[in-house]
Amino acid sequence: KFHSINNNQKSLFLITVAFNDEILIQKQIEAMKEFIKDDNYCHIIVDNSSVKAKRKEIVNVCNKQNITYIPVPKIISCRISKISGGFSHGTAMNWAFYNIINVMKPEYFGFIDHDLFPVENYHVISKLYEQDMYGTLRNREKGWYIWAGFCFYKYTFIKDIQLNFSPKVFHSEYFDTGGSNYPRLYQYYNFKQLQFAPTTTLRIQNFNADIYQDNRIFHNDCIQIIDDSWMHIVHASCINDKTLQKNKIENVLSNYQKMFSAYQSLKVNNNE
Repeated sequence: KFHSINNNQKSLFLITVAFNDEILIQKQIEAMKEFIKDDNYCHIIVDNSSVKAKRKEIVNVCNKQNITYIPVPKIISCRISKISGGFSHGTAMNWAFYNIINVMKPEYFGFIDHDLFPVENYHVISKLYEQDMYGTLRNREKGWYIWAGFCFYKYTFIKDIQLNFSPKVFHSEYFDTGGSNYPRLYQYYNFKQLQFAPTTTLRIQNFNADIYQDNRIFHNDCIQIIDDSWMHIVHASCINDKTLQKNKIENVLSNYQKMFSAYQSLKVNNNE
């Protein structure tokens, strides 16, 4: 796999950390082939699935789509997944960073959540023309970081930094996946001087309801539009009710075009 990546000589590596859902991976691969407009990129699926059967399904999808598939060693994913989903995800990202990105040294790279897919034409590298990192801002009282599910970097910018994408408790405040990079990287930069991908959170069943009246609404019945071009199925792999999880994913994948059109109309109305 590393040899095949090397032969491609791509300037942009986009890594998706997969987790127990081949349907999401299938949709993301298809959407990225349609909408990602960077001329020289390589999409890599790093599989952190905890279920053996799901790993087989995901590798089958990748083989059919001619997408590079690299599994996280099971000894890593199985042990870490017992701690928390955030630590499992962060550990998989760390493994991918040090074993793929630091080995291949692409000019640009990024990580994308497996429940995120583009719905409009998108050019990743253009986001890094005037700054060295880009993504979705997570602003906390004690610091800030870029969300690990949508983050992009120039390799030369971070090549000498010992990145750590794990969650972290910093001054008694919890920073989710990617938060451990605050003391290593982000604290040295004023986030107000950087551009970030705007994010709009919407209800699936009722776009006008207050999503924050009940945290279960955010987890179970919301999507996000990121940078006006990507759709994120919020917590698609973290819903405890598996029937609800399956129904939510099927609903979004069947109706995402209508949902995105509704978002565009809402945005136009708000700008008038």
